[in-house]
Amino acid sequence: MRITGRSGIGLRGVVIAALLLVILVVTLTPSGKGSPAPFSFALTLGRRGLADVLLNFLLFLPLGLTIGWNSRSPLVAGLCGLLLATAVELVQTIVPGRDPSLSDIISNTAGTLAGALIARRPRAWLIPSGNGSVALTASSIFAAALLMIATAFLLSPVPASPIWASKQFRLPASSANDPADVRTLLAVESPSAEELIFIARSGNDLLLRYPSRAGAFGLDQPEYWQLGAFKRSASRETDLLSLSRDRARWHIVIGSNRATLGPTVGTGWAVLAYPDAIGRRWGEVLNAAWMFVICFPVGFWARGRLRLGAAVLVVVIVAFVPEISGVVDTSLLEWGGAVVGFLTGASIAASSGRWLSHWVK
Repeated sequence: MRITGRSGIGLRGVVIAALLLVILVVTLTPSGKGSPAPFSFALTLGRRGLADVLLNFLLFLPLGLTIGWNSRSPLVAGLCGLLLATAVELVQTIVPGRDPSLSDIISNTAGTLAGALIARRPRAWLIPSGNGSVALTASSIFAAALLMIATAFLLSPVPASPIWASKQFRLPASSANDPADVRTLLAVESPSAEELIFIARSGNDLLLRYPSRAGAFGLDQPEYWQLGAFKRSASRETDLLSLSRDRARWHIVIGSNRATLGPTVGTGWAVLAYPDAIGRRWGEVLNAAWMFVICFPVGFWARGRLRLGAAVLVVVIVAFVPEISGVVDTSLLEWGGAVVGFLTGASIAASSGRWLSHWVK
């Protein structure tokens, strides 16, 4: 790998320094105003525990890729990850709002080691042979389909959630509704789940929350917004709300206002970390970005005639998974993310073969 420049620093050093900066900012920025927490040796997963494990794994994966690039000994990268993770967790014992733990060190180290193993033979996945291209394309299509199906399963309501063919609820008396306020319209208990089925209004926007399988498995879960759902409201608002559920699709009718809310195949990112602050306005954009990410490898690894077949399979999967699994239909923005991701991967593969050959052994 030809990455050492005349300055002696080299591209690898620059990338490692940048990744270290990102890791330190993400892990050592105070979170909240709480007092520093003691180091935990417990390996049990609490609420959002599995999501934290996956995020810690993914955070150190690029560092492992960079340190272990073309290396014959991934253990060196793993040791570097272990030392860095241990130092970070020890410093977190004096950082407000952080939860230093042994499980984080294990996840960070595993991510570094996995990245180093992937980077040990970069030619195999950056410039694959004919058979390698077929294998990687098939694997990436399978992975994309699996992620979409897993998204539908994890973000479906917990099995004990009530199912209504159509049920009406009386709403509370109308009051001034500032766009910054969230006014509860309906809160219903769900058996065997601590969280409520929650429907609310904020300005002209409609909000839905419900307990999902993701929460039960220690993952995060999103809330669902219908922006502008009440723009057509008459001056006198109806006091009845009609609610029905078809698998993961929730149909809500309030007077002349109708909305279908729930997860889509592009909501998979939310099981790792759902940012309440941006989910309302930027959730659709993040859904499209997720579709870009999972379709990019398919376009990158599919070569020649295989590319057309791969594209057809991706379209079929994106179109039919919602119908099979019961999630909300894929939006146009998500379709755009999938198409752009596939085409971007294909364009990079077609134009960068000679350039990549200088970077891999």
